[in-house]
Amino acid sequence: MSRDSDATSDSTRNRALLAVAAGFALAAAVALLAGGVAGNATAGDQPTVIYTPQETYEVSAGDTLEVDVFVASDGGVGDVGVESMTVVTEYDESVLTATDVEAGTWLEGDEPTTVETETRTDDDAGEIVVEQWRDPPAGGTVGDERYATITFDVAADAPTGNTTIHFADSDVRLTDEYSIPVFSNNATVSVQDGGESGGVPATAAGAALVGVVALLLGAVAIRRR
Repeated sequence: MSRDSDATSDSTRNRALLAVAAGFALAAAVALLAGGVAGNATAGDQPTVIYTPQETYEVSAGDTLEVDVFVASDGGVGDVGVESMTVVTEYDESVLTATDVEAGTWLEGDEPTTVETETRTDDDAGEIVVEQWRDPPAGGTVGDERYATITFDVAADAPTGNTTIHFADSDVRLTDEYSIPVFSNNATVSVQDGGESGGVPATAAGAALVGVVALLLGAVAIRRR
């Protein structure tokens, strides 16, 4: 792989992480206004981020699509590492069919241990669950690495338009038994060459949320200069 392609990949991942960070800042602000963050996270714990290297994947009907799922986590306060993680991926089963799920090595970290993996796919419901845990936990792990790769078949009759891959109800647990906040950057699958136009138009609330995140992202970008 060339240095230019490496730089492009890093830039894409950095933009995805930056967008997630802005979104998490918005979510945290909303949670605080609503009465505070859930009490199962220790004050000062950093959020774990689930994201994909690309925000949008352009495909045609009948294509095969590979989506890498990355996890970035600094664990908890006091250098407490991650012991176990469950990542739930949801998708439109009328457009995408999961054909393969390959768990990554994120949870192995630097301290030798055994990582147990359990993978469940329910194409009827459009859901994939990848659960991993360290046995023994040792010091847990932190980092920014690939957690899984999911291969999808795009339906031959998939309509032209957009569908979303969601990371919902995911859970990250530390070696001290606490869960920490999880924020995800969902991915858009854009069918460029399909049947009749499909997709769901953005709601007014969704459009407003995108606008606020864009403002936050701009502020973060300016601060990084």
